[in-house]
Amino acid sequence: MPILYIHGVSVRDEAGWEAVETLLRRYVAPEIATDPENVSIKYCFWGDQAAKLSWSGSSVPATPLTQALMR
Repeated sequence: MPILYIHGVSVRDEAGWEAVETLLRRYVAPEIATDPENVSIKYCFWGDQAAKLSWSGSSVPATPLTQALMR
C-alpha cells in the first residue's frame, strides 16, 4: 500500500519534504507493511496552484498577525 502525503493549505514551496518523507518511512510505513523500506511514498505538492495575493497583499485584512506574515 502506498503512502500519499498531501500538504496543508499554507505550504507554498517543497522545502521540508525530505524530513516528512523520513518520518513517514520511520513511523507510518512499518504500520502498513512488513517491508517499510519498499513502501512507495509520494508527495502531492499543489502549493504552486494556490491563490496568489493581488495588489501586493492589500486584500488581506490588516491584523498584527497578517502584517507580521507579510513582511
